[in-house]
Amino acid sequence: MQVQQMQMQAQQEARAFEAGENQADRQNKLDVEAMKIAGRQQDQDLNNNGIPDYMDIQRIAMEEKRIESNERLQTRKLDLEEKKLNQKD
Repeated sequence: MQVQQMQMQAQQEARAFEAGENQADRQNKLDVEAMKIAGRQQDQDLNNNGIPDYMDIQRIAMEEKRIESNERLQTRKLDLEEKKLNQKD
């Protein structure tokens, strides 16, 4: 039974990894397209904050990625703690 659980967990981890890779590929394509668009635009600053809008957008996107990465890390830590507790039982 424990072997089955380990196999299922390995499959889940493989699917999660693959999903993460697919998401990274999609994000990469979006980033490339955003850079193409930014290259065609002049340095616009619609909110007049002294920072080109493209840079504002990129800063926000980087912050979102950092938050998502931290959330994944915390989830992984919790999963590992749960696994340790289950092994003790």
